[in-house]
Amino acid sequence: MHNIKFLFILLVLHAKLYASNWNLERWTNIEGVKISALEASPDYPNNPLISQEIEGDLHWDTNWGSRYGTRVRTIVTVPESGEYYFWVYGDDHVDLSLSPDSNPENAETVAYINGWTNVGQWSRYDSQRSDAIFLEQGQQCYLELLQKEHGGGDHFGVGWTRTPDEEPVIIAADFLSSVEEVESVSGLIVEAGSDQEVFLPRSLVSLTGQAIHTESGTRNLSYIWEQIAGASVELSDSYALKADVLLEEPGEYGFRLTVTKGTEVQEDEVYIVVNPALSETAGSAMQYYWFDAGRGDVSALQALYAYPKSPDAQRVCTSLEGPTNLTNLYGSLTEGYVLAPETGRYKFYLNADDFAQFALSTNESKDAMQTICRVDQAQAEGVLMGDEAYVSDWIELQKGVPARFELLFKEDWGADFHRVYWQKEGSDSFDVIQGEFLSPIQDSEIQGATELPDDQPYHVLAGPDQTLYLPNQSTTLQGYF
Repeated sequence: MHNIKFLFILLVLHAKLYASNWNLERWTNIEGVKISALEASPDYPNNPLISQEIEGDLHWDTNWGSRYGTRVRTIVTVPESGEYYFWVYGDDHVDLSLSPDSNPENAETVAYINGWTNVGQWSRYDSQRSDAIFLEQGQQCYLELLQKEHGGGDHFGVGWTRTPDEEPVIIAADFLSSVEEVESVSGLIVEAGSDQEVFLPRSLVSLTGQAIHTESGTRNLSYIWEQIAGASVELSDSYALKADVLLEEPGEYGFRLTVTKGTEVQEDEVYIVVNPALSETAGSAMQYYWFDAGRGDVSALQALYAYPKSPDAQRVCTSLEGPTNLTNLYGSLTEGYVLAPETGRYKFYLNADDFAQFALSTNESKDAMQTICRVDQAQAEGVLMGDEAYVSDWIELQKGVPARFELLFKEDWGADFHRVYWQKEGSDSFDVIQGEFLSPIQDSEIQGATELPDDQPYHVLAGPDQTLYLPNQSTTLQGYF
């Protein structure tokens, strides 16, 4: 009798160890094909619209919807010791990560797709296959797949082989177990988005809902937004998942999203608090440009004769970031004040290609500014990486008290961008600093540069004005395109 009980316990443990399921989470109403678009969603990773346990092998070949992102999580149990190669196919972009153990913190990207493939198309890109990875029999490895779908077909699959030349085989359910148990859901699911708090002069607010049917995805759904609280306002497009609304007066506003599929109807509500401006001048900062600045980091910009008083161009920026892919061999200076929305400690993150440096004071004093973070080698856009210099220590700021800053940027060749994120202590997310938290310097020593337009695909600048004194009768005109 005892032997029978012992055998039963072993069978139960074996079944749990080799549970034939994996976790599937999805976020909808996200534009673009890049994985970074999914990761930038305010709902990722803690608020998926749908979370399921899936039984079966590690692939999804059904056309499910558009403008969504997926995360798959599972534990792979290695059947025998030796080298393994992991493969992916998918549409659109896919990123596959693997940990040597069950800890997600140790997972690293082993294969990816920055494009799309057909179902079962394993070799369109070299990046679809991992390098050789040695694994021990019984080793349990956390595996994560991220997929971003924009439009058209959508699918993904994960396979493995023992040699690089074999035809990949989808990882079977026998070797997979889910990461966590989730409550089963079915039918129509609606999420109106997270409640928001904004500060004037920001007045344009986007209502971004999510809606999905567990069986048919995002197809054949109808939407309508309605205002349910606050002073009456007009919605730009009340029959779409994303609607813009202009909220020009302080107060609390409420909106309801109703989604219908056939006879099924579901709804959800979202509330937005609009606060008075943190400063009478809040809304923007100034950004100045010097072209033909030569090669080198921000010190090359600072060494220019025309720096800082005589820039070639300037623009008003409504977020603490520069344009993307403007040109080569240029530098910029953004100056102004940061306005904290509440008293507390903040951390700042700098993301740039090629070089950048961010200095901050805790008050209006220019002399009190200190460099708190920098980028000394090119980063990928939206990917914070490199040494720890790109992130600051925690800095105490007072609500609404202007904290002077200077953001220096220098571009050599190729792609170019730069931006500053911040994070409030106690928050899991960080965001690019927006105009409602910026204020310009009223008595800046930098004056009179040509305006750099934001609404043109190219820019022509004739250079700064010059003054000649006789007998000098010649000069060089240097334009920029």
